[in-house]
Amino acid sequence: WGGHDLLPKLNLYNPEVKEYHKETIRYWAEEFDIDGLRLDALAILFFLCYTIKKNREGGEEMTPNIKTPRRVSEAVGFSLLLAMAMLFGFSVLTGGAEERTPLFLLLEIALKLLVFLVPSAFVLLFFGRAKIAFPMMDERASLNKNLMLILSSFGVIVILQMLYAAVFPTAMQTVGIERGRPFSEDLLLFLLYAVVPAAAEEIFFRFVILRSMRVFRTSLAILMSALVFGLFHFSAPFFPIAFVGGLILGMAYVSTGSILSVIGIHFLCNAFWFLAETVNVCLPD
Repeated sequence: WGGHDLLPKLNLYNPEVKEYHKETIRYWAEEFDIDGLRLDALAILFFLCYTIKKNREGGEEMTPNIKTPRRVSEAVGFSLLLAMAMLFGFSVLTGGAEERTPLFLLLEIALKLLVFLVPSAFVLLFFGRAKIAFPMMDERASLNKNLMLILSSFGVIVILQMLYAAVFPTAMQTVGIERGRPFSEDLLLFLLYAVVPAAAEEIFFRFVILRSMRVFRTSLAILMSALVFGLFHFSAPFFPIAFVGGLILGMAYVSTGSILSVIGIHFLCNAFWFLAETVNVCLPD
């Protein structure tokens, strides 16, 4: 009460805690026929959309805001347009290069980070300036469960990708591994195609887009983040498998509440295909 830090705070982002509160309200209303209850945190309990304001005592007060979904969707839409414009501009900038030198690979890494981190920063800045609460994720899973979910999700995605590649072999994207290339350049390629996309894309599509779209509904947020994730690969043949992978990553994020877990899943998938192409190119026929 009043924003006092020493008082215990219930985790109302946990669905079980939220449902317990609702059951308590129903019990008193049905069994004792009461006219009303005085409750705190109604904005979190019954609404996904609420605004944070300072009360007279100096604490934080959360009030429902029916205009929040529209404002959030506009901010997310603008961030997607910004990312697409930056991606198009950078592709024009780097598309005419005849040789991918180490300096050029470093430039590609920096540009790929900017494409996803700048729009992410815009959305987070919007939430802060508009004083809208950024939708929370419930970190329910233990370390062991997180590890099991990472490994199982990685296995499912890779198996689906292998089956898809068997049916549509030209749909899968390649890195461009070559024999005789210096180790330093291979390391930069690994950063460019395995490490950077896993971190930057998951921050943008899951941590920012999915969480922001939860002001509507979690299932819709998972679907929309997977859809834009697939579209941002800009490949019609690759879209179906990218979309399915995005769904799995979105469900994993909602299940664990940990962005590091989905970054780990994405990284393992990228590293697997990078290693597979390296083995295929470098081993003798």
